[in-house]
Amino acid sequence: VKDTGIGISKDKHEKIFERFFQNELPASLVNQGSGIGLSITKEFVKIHGGSISVESEREQGTCFTVMLPVNEISQVKKVSLEAELVGATINEEAELAGPNAVKKPALLLVEDNEDFRFYLKDNLKNQYSIIEASNGSEGLLKAQSFIPDLIVSDVMMPEMNGLDLCRKIKSDKKTSHIPV
Repeated sequence: VKDTGIGISKDKHEKIFERFFQNELPASLVNQGSGIGLSITKEFVKIHGGSISVESEREQGTCFTVMLPVNEISQVKKVSLEAELVGATINEEAELAGPNAVKKPALLLVEDNEDFRFYLKDNLKNQYSIIEASNGSEGLLKAQSFIPDLIVSDVMMPEMNGLDLCRKIKSDKKTSHIPV
């Protein structure tokens, strides 16, 4: 991926992959990132056994190169039960898993950024049954309906932000015990 933007000085090349790192931008640029995109990208690439590198010069632009290993597929793998359950509710999951299945704790994930929500879900799905909400209002309804064991929420979201969501969850006797 290459651009013709402001570039990144060589002393910052390794730091840009650190979580929450933000390079200094001229005051004229208003599109400051959150500092997590390249960190997440690096983790995805690492999970797939690849590497990511950067070439950049000030005022010349930046080029990111992702290298992923390609392996020949020797046999078709069976779709796991987890993959079949994507989007299933906790009750549906319990029915499909059977009576002897170990029940995972339920986690309500409230995040408006679809890519970041997917990243979190993908990293937490082995430990939790994931319930998703794309904003605070939806998150509140799902918290009241499912009574999850844990809620992970973004702060800045449309409709209802994470702080208001937390206040409403903690002020409702039905959900006040849930860690947020």
